[in-house]
Amino acid sequence: MSQDFKYNYWYSFQGEYPIIWDELPNRIRLSNALTRTDKETFTLDELRDAGYTPVDKNPNYNDETHVCNWNGTEWEISPRYIETEDEELELESSDD
Repeated sequence: MSQDFKYNYWYSFQGEYPIIWDELPNRIRLSNALTRTDKETFTLDELRDAGYTPVDKNPNYNDETHVCNWNGTEWEISPRYIETEDEELELESSDD
């Protein structure tokens, strides 16, 4: 079985922000309450059983114009809000 999954994905534990392979713990608890140690021997099925979901790596995006957030199940790319001069003037006038 190929071990490519180790470095082709990041891993989200129960919806938390994904981590890379090197940050995974050396011990995981499976759904049957048994534990496995030595992450180099973990299989993808064991990781899933322990609550780790493989997710695509953080996508490429322009961080000057967009932000990337994790919503618990997938990456979301959103436009970065940049206040223009007109909006700034509008805000100042509404404060009066």
